[in-house]
Amino acid sequence: MNGPKTLLVVAADYPPFHPGGYELGCQRVLEALSALGWQITVLTNEPPAGKPAPASDETGRVRVWRRLDGATHGRSRFARELFNSRILRATLAEVQPAAVQFWKFERLGTRLAPVAQRAGFRVLHYVSDIVLPRFDRRHDHSQFRGMFVRLGLGAVWPWIGRPLMRAILRDSYYDRPPEFHFCSRFLADVAHEHGVLPSFEAVIPWGISLGQFALPAQPQDPRRLLFVGRIAPEKGVETAILALKAIRAGSGGDDVMLTILGGGDPGYEQTIRALAVAEGLEDAVTFAGFADTAGVAAAYRTHGILVFPSRWEEPFAITPLEGMASGVAVVATATGGSREIFADGENALVFPVDDVTACAHAVTRLVVEPELRMRLRAAARHLVEHHYTLGQMAEKIATRLDQR
Repeated sequence: MNGPKTLLVVAADYPPFHPGGYELGCQRVLEALSALGWQITVLTNEPPAGKPAPASDETGRVRVWRRLDGATHGRSRFARELFNSRILRATLAEVQPAAVQFWKFERLGTRLAPVAQRAGFRVLHYVSDIVLPRFDRRHDHSQFRGMFVRLGLGAVWPWIGRPLMRAILRDSYYDRPPEFHFCSRFLADVAHEHGVLPSFEAVIPWGISLGQFALPAQPQDPRRLLFVGRIAPEKGVETAILALKAIRAGSGGDDVMLTILGGGDPGYEQTIRALAVAEGLEDAVTFAGFADTAGVAAAYRTHGILVFPSRWEEPFAITPLEGMASGVAVVATATGGSREIFADGENALVFPVDDVTACAHAVTRLVVEPELRMRLRAAARHLVEHHYTLGQMAEKIATRLDQR
């Protein structure tokens, strides 16, 4: 039965498969909503071949459908959207949720949320990526026309193709703007620049669990540096490695070490490993691979400085919040939504993107200036406690869900 505490969540990916921290964050938020009394069903993509499939967890039921990215099943993205639309309609009819919440546009497609709205359900988006919904479906229009041309039917496109396309895409348009919850002011501004006008919007930043990421009694060793995240070009891992070389070449820095916690494309990871060897750092850089939440928390307890050298416009930076809560001093770039977290010299040290020298200088300052490190450590923990906890995030989302 449709009730005020019944929620259907549509997520691009869901643990145990999680290409990044957002999927784990989604799971934690849903667990917090479940603890607040929400009955939750999760509908998510099937994982890539060889990856573990989601199963029911503390949030409630978890179901999978066909992936929307790549060439899985030999179907076009549009064909898979049509297939998944049928699954969504069947799930809506069975669950009868009070609301449908969509997490992360990337790899979900733009057809599904309008389908839920046209079926009479309240639609909300938690926006944590820069891929925004396209309301005009121009990509599908070009796909349809291209198909007619390939079949030698280009001449009849205006009279047969276009009306057929409009009939098939009838459910692809919103009747009215849905609600948007943005993880950062930065993403809300990007949405406005692209002409996205929600019926209601709120900035609800990510939060982390202070229980999982606790403040150690004793400060960690600042000579142990940590990188946490995907090993990908946009994450700037090369900057961390090259900065380490500069630090170790300086006075008193020859015992500074770097742990890289995470993984990514095997080919690119091999390139990064080769870089460490080429720079003579094979004994100073440890590639620790992926870790679960407990493993990441344990790493924060044994490392004194988190290096966050991201190159791209981060929608919002979850990893630094975990480090800040755990008493790790943060050296970071301030891109995208990260600008809303970092205050240079107050709760972190900020350096320009790809500036190896500035990154090395900031880390060295924290190594040789314990007073600065302790001041940043205290301010960062205070910031997380008062503005970025998982409980605060879940309560803000629950408040919006309760408002009909």
